[in-house]
Amino acid sequence: MVAGNVLELEVELEWIEPRIWRRFRIPSEVSLGDLHVVLQLVMGWTDSHLHMFQLRDGRRASDAGQRFGGFEGFGLEEDLDEDEISLAEAFPRVRSKLLYEYDFGDGWRHVVRLVARVDPADLSDPLPHAVAGARACPLEDSGGPGGYEAIVQALADGPEDEWAEGLLEWVEDDYDPEEFSLHEVNKLLKRYCQPKTAKKKTAKKKTAKKKTAKKKMAKKKTAKKKTAKKKKTAKKKKTAKKKKAQWTWAPKSS
Repeated sequence: MVAGNVLELEVELEWIEPRIWRRFRIPSEVSLGDLHVVLQLVMGWTDSHLHMFQLRDGRRASDAGQRFGGFEGFGLEEDLDEDEISLAEAFPRVRSKLLYEYDFGDGWRHVVRLVARVDPADLSDPLPHAVAGARACPLEDSGGPGGYEAIVQALADGPEDEWAEGLLEWVEDDYDPEEFSLHEVNKLLKRYCQPKTAKKKTAKKKTAKKKTAKKKMAKKKTAKKKTAKKKKTAKKKKTAKKKKAQWTWAPKSS
């Protein structure tokens, strides 16, 4: 890696207070498609709905696979392919930002901005890697920011409130809006994400190992041939010596 090709990005959900946000580091050469996967993991979504990116110049990008299979009508047909746009292009300078929308029904809008460029030489953790954040992700299908706020209020009021009791029937018992674990997020990133550069390095290592193995095999074969040749030559010499001795010392026939 060359200096400066690691981006420190911050993502924040719009229209929610207190803020739900995450900050993480990611290689600049990966695509918006890769960023989608990382955003799902760091935020805590389950990738159960459609999504799209809106770039700073107004262009939109989404997963090409979303344009088929009955998803017409969402305006995705004219979108760019998210796998063809790198983060280096999407975030040309510090403070550059884009919009990431997930679940068009609930309308979860995330603002993603470039906070800083990081020298890879200063990093020790594998990428992508989360460095900060606050508060739990909203529940899937909770009705967008308005529905989320209603759930938070119901949790605060408790099941004693008749209105809150009805709303909380489908909310998971262990859901805490204030909970956030940086450690758990990084465990997910480590489990599900592997940088393309790491894959290339792994491939190079495998190729190098194969080449080394081939060289070793070739050397062994050459060594075996040489050994066999030496043995053959030694055998010939030994045989020749034996024949010469026999001729010399053979008793003369009368």
